[in-house]
Amino acid sequence: MSLRTWAIGLLFFGMWTGVVPSSGESTLNVGTTTLSTNHTYISLTGAGTLTLEAGVTLTLQGTTGTFSGTLNGALGTLALSAGTHTFLTQPGSTLGTVALAAGTKLHVGDASASGYLKVNAVSGAGTVHIGEKGTYEVGGDQAIGAIEGSGTLDLKGYTLTTRATAASPFSGKITSLEESGGLCLGDNLYCNTMEGSYLNYFGREPSGQTLYLGYGGGEGVLSVRSNAYSSGGVFVGYTGKGTLNFLNGLSYTGTTFSLGNESTAASVGIVHVTGDMSYAATSPLVLGYNAVDGGTGSLLVSGGLTVTSTINIGRVGTFSAGSLAGTGTLNFLQNSTLTLDGTADGTFSGAIKSSTAGNGTIIKNGAASQTFSGNLTTFSGNIAVNEGALTAGALTQANLLMPNAGTYTLTGDQAWTRLNGADGRITFIAKRLEKFAKKM
Repeated sequence: MSLRTWAIGLLFFGMWTGVVPSSGESTLNVGTTTLSTNHTYISLTGAGTLTLEAGVTLTLQGTTGTFSGTLNGALGTLALSAGTHTFLTQPGSTLGTVALAAGTKLHVGDASASGYLKVNAVSGAGTVHIGEKGTYEVGGDQAIGAIEGSGTLDLKGYTLTTRATAASPFSGKITSLEESGGLCLGDNLYCNTMEGSYLNYFGREPSGQTLYLGYGGGEGVLSVRSNAYSSGGVFVGYTGKGTLNFLNGLSYTGTTFSLGNESTAASVGIVHVTGDMSYAATSPLVLGYNAVDGGTGSLLVSGGLTVTSTINIGRVGTFSAGSLAGTGTLNFLQNSTLTLDGTADGTFSGAIKSSTAGNGTIIKNGAASQTFSGNLTTFSGNIAVNEGALTAGALTQANLLMPNAGTYTLTGDQAWTRLNGADGRITFIAKRLEKFAKKM
């Protein structure tokens, strides 16, 4: 039997006396059509209105097809058993369920024509591709095999579990309601998401998936309203530029957290945390590449930073926090700078270390008091007290710089390499300063 195309201008069961084609060799060219029983076609074309009644499944098994009309199928199912099928559908188009067989693709919109589709549920391992002018609206919690494209993914208040491959990262815009809506990583998720992309949260399935933001020379920006990330890894600025904004603080207890930690200079990772941040992950937070050349990482925390794990500080653009607390370790692997500039006091009882490749610098700005009560004996960098007060225990190799009216208090025996300043004040608390070269 040869392939057939059925052009149906106005079809309602009970009014039209012909027989609806159900052969898998047919293409349905829609004018105004209502299907009340299951049908299988090669493809769907036309620009009319297709209605799927409750419980009806429309199966498409051809290699390609484009439909530009309106879909009324909130209680029906669209099943793709093969091929790539494009929907340049009109606003308001809805499907109850989309079944995507492995290897199939559902395209919504493309680079030249808009398309809108709301889907309430998804099954199968296929891919949803959102074209540049397309919008895919999530109408219920769902899992899809993969997401790709450069259009708009509208999560509303629901959770989408998915992945995006390294070969086809998602480079569109993600939106969600303010109170809910998020992504769950069904596998690794590669993103170059657009400015203005928002999630309320993101999480992962149990097997160690990772979010890669800023990939393949591209740029990704993503803002997250939730303040907790408890599993999986995050690479910001993997082989491109990534900016990740946490709008309500961050409590990170996941695995790897890497910012610009690649050998290429295109690797730029930036994380902004509005509010307080705590880092207690099983692996170190890696801030920039550990070499003179390579990627750079920036971490900007407007509130206090509490570290009970480790931060490895390589090539840094900006590393700043209001204050520092916790019992963890800061490792300066390059000549990078940490600036503490908040108005709330902080006490850090962990270790601060320099390396053979870099000493590091700590700058104290702001009116607050910062205390280092832990081990600083291997820190050989600069400590500059510009404002407020800084209290430290044993220092044996550091340079103390006090150019302004800051206050430095010794709580342990110290041997500085250099003291440089004009207006600062040093307080001794029953301790001794062994030696220094004073330059005023």
